[in-house]
Amino acid sequence: MNALQRSRTQPAQVVKLDTMLVEAIMYFEGGGVALNGRLLVWLARKCAEELKIPQEDLPRFTRTGWLRHFQRRHGIRSRRAHGEIDSVDLVAARAEAERLRKVLADYNPSDVFNIDEAVLFYQALARRSLCVRAAPALKQRKARVTMVVGTNATGSELPLLILGTAKRPRWLRDKPDGVDYKGVGKGWMTAAVFSEWLQDLEARMAAEDRRILLLVDNAPSHKVPEEATPHA
Repeated sequence: MNALQRSRTQPAQVVKLDTMLVEAIMYFEGGGVALNGRLLVWLARKCAEELKIPQEDLPRFTRTGWLRHFQRRHGIRSRRAHGEIDSVDLVAARAEAERLRKVLADYNPSDVFNIDEAVLFYQALARRSLCVRAAPALKQRKARVTMVVGTNATGSELPLLILGTAKRPRWLRDKPDGVDYKGVGKGWMTAAVFSEWLQDLEARMAAEDRRILLLVDNAPSHKVPEEATPHA
């Protein structure tokens, strides 16, 4: 194929490919499914295969080049599908930080622990989507596991606790060392689970004759009587 033939055939192929991709984006929008640039590039390659576009006529499907030009041609933008805005009281935050520094001064760094929960929505959709129109209202799947992670100020880690919905998931038989699992109703932390976890930590610290400072956030599930943990 010479250069003249390529100049005549390539535009028609590109138009057909573009049409398929725009229709695909609108289809995903209608179904409330997020479509990011990486997925669209993959889809473009698949559509090109279906159209049997010769290798020498294929565009270079890149996110920095081809994708940008494709979006400009069709007015497609990347929009945030969902999210929230939080406000922070900086004055209160600074005051609390100063109070915390005074408390920490009475403890050895190895006895200062911090824990937090990290939630993994493992079936969640992307937060941004390529759209022809306004961003679609995406229905987020709520399947989740909660990971309770903790460490002290010198970097020593507490065993990882995973909270899931299944009582005994299949992977539990081969779980790695340093990982604990507990099945709870909706896969999130509860006051009962936290109290049980805290008692286990209390027993461990008592066996080592250690009195520690445990830093947690003010989630309702973290509120337990102080007398229940004399070593914390």
